[in-house]
Formats: sequence, structure tokens, C-alpha cells
Amino acid sequence: MNTDMLKELRNLDKNDILNALGLESRRSSSDMVLPVLGIFTAGLITGLGAGLMLAPKSGQSLRDDARDMASDAQGQLKGKMDKARDYAKDATSKISERVAD
Repeated sequence: MNTDMLKELRNLDKNDILNALGLESRRSSSDMVLPVLGIFTAGLITGLGAGLMLAPKSGQSLRDDARDMASDAQGQLKGKMDKARDYAKDATSKISERVAD
């Protein structure tokens, strides 16, 4: 019986212990940022598509505008991703400093 109990204890992970205590793991900043970026991107694409469909322009002009909008959106998304990456790095270094102390 003691060997079975030891095997069960070895198979426990952090979440099992936290659940037994009525706690849960802290969410990381990437767990919060990535869904927001996904929703933002979906809204951007939807708005772009609706705007293009309703625009009273010729085909070539419409394609040029779409290309310009996609390029602008790509630049904005890259900027937001860089900002999120910097935020995550800062948060990670702060947490590492606290743990080291």
C-alpha cells in the first residue's frame, strides 16, 4: 500500500496540489494578451472587408486601397506585437528578480 501511495505522490503536479488547496495557477501576461490580439485582428479583417465591399471605386483603385490598408494593418500589428513582447519580457524579468530575492 505504501508503494501505491508513493507512486500517486510522484504523479502529482503543481496544478493537482494547488487544486487540493483550492487555489489555481496565476495567468501569465501572454495568456491575456494573445486572445485580445486575436479579437483585434478578426475585427480588423472584418472591418476591412466590409469597407472594401461598400466602397464605390473601380477594381484597380479598390485593390490598391486594399494593399495599402493591409500594409498599414501589418505595421500596426507588428508594433503591438513588439510592445506586447517587451511587456512580457519586463514582467518576466521582474518576476525573476522577485524569485531570486
